[in-house]
Amino acid sequence: MKKLLMSIIIIANVHFCFSQEIIDLHYDSKKKEFKEKTESIKFKSGETYQVKIHNVNTSYISWKLESKSYILSSSTPDIIKPIFLGITDEALISKYSLKKESLVQLNKVYLRTIDYYNNLQALKSNSDSLYKWNLKKIDTGKADSIRNIVFGIYKVDSLLKLKRNVNLAIKYIEVANELFKAKMPEINTDELIKNKIIENYAEISYVLDIVKSDNYLKYVKFIESSLKPQVTIMSEPFKAEKDVVDLKITLIDNYKPDTLYNFSVSFYTHGNGSFDFSTGFFFNNLYEDSYYLEKRDTTVNSIKNVKENDNCNFDVSFGALGHYSYKIQNNIKLGISMGAALSPLDGKIRYLVGSSLLLGRNKQVGINVGLILAKMKALNGEVKSDDEGNYVSKDVTSVPTYDKINSGFYLGVTYNLISKKK
Repeated sequence: MKKLLMSIIIIANVHFCFSQEIIDLHYDSKKKEFKEKTESIKFKSGETYQVKIHNVNTSYISWKLESKSYILSSSTPDIIKPIFLGITDEALISKYSLKKESLVQLNKVYLRTIDYYNNLQALKSNSDSLYKWNLKKIDTGKADSIRNIVFGIYKVDSLLKLKRNVNLAIKYIEVANELFKAKMPEINTDELIKNKIIENYAEISYVLDIVKSDNYLKYVKFIESSLKPQVTIMSEPFKAEKDVVDLKITLIDNYKPDTLYNFSVSFYTHGNGSFDFSTGFFFNNLYEDSYYLEKRDTTVNSIKNVKENDNCNFDVSFGALGHYSYKIQNNIKLGISMGAALSPLDGKIRYLVGSSLLLGRNKQVGINVGLILAKMKALNGEVKSDDEGNYVSKDVTSVPTYDKINSGFYLGVTYNLISKKK
């Protein structure tokens, strides 16, 4: 049973890994921009994507990717704190106990402090040199050479030991400053020696301020990353959801630190449904007949003819549709629609149901066809007919009609302007 469960997990992970789409972007370090035209990249709703950036030097370049999805509506990395590997203030102070140390030993502390500081500055200087080199090209040989120089300064043979010694140097300087501060009230010697001790204390305090303002473990980490740099960086998988996916990519120079490039782009999804509104004109064949009465020119005066006016045999109405569509492409939607329109010719509301084709993304043009329904006046049962046409009795003063639901066909051209909605 356990083997079966593990097999299922492995297969699921393999399927997930291989089902992700990769978006390749090539960075131009001279122009500080991506070379690709992102308009050609298509996002399918529900799919998982990763962004892969080429031509970057990861020894000093990192990045952030922000992905947000929106619905279309018609209406930082933490700084790593140094780990002191169990080194405590008490351990160093006890080595130079205020009660036991002589002025000669105090001077040795000063000399050792300056030596530690010089080593830290040498680490920084070599790291700066490697950074300037990496700006030009990727060269692991240069990184290897710088590493060996720093190893020689600190007399270590591994990066782990180097990190430990850097932490020790920083801690030593902090404790040395506390030691001199505590010693100052106890100095009772000739003026020359006293002034020298004060000068040493002032220099240690100055050195401590410099050390606190910098992050020397950053230089060790930079040298380490320069030994095995990569030229591509891959984002975490994200899913294309809703109608629009906004991506914000920031390339960051971790060494300075500084922002190299900000890039934002919106990808419109396809392969999913959407609901939109649009307004426009609807051409249709649904119009209302109008009639009038006239005396029939016969010897029979007991009836009147019902005559039809010369009416326009088409209608143009203005109205709106609601569309439920499936996105074939990110700028092509096909679906069904329902709505209503008002005719300026007869003032009647017409109801619309049919299909629609929407073209565009932010600005959409719709081509719509379907069935149109409306209440129209029709002759009622009081109207009779004979060989000469329709007629009513002579007592009738107006054409008798009733409301009848008529149907026809429409062709509509609509437009809508959409906006983002979270």
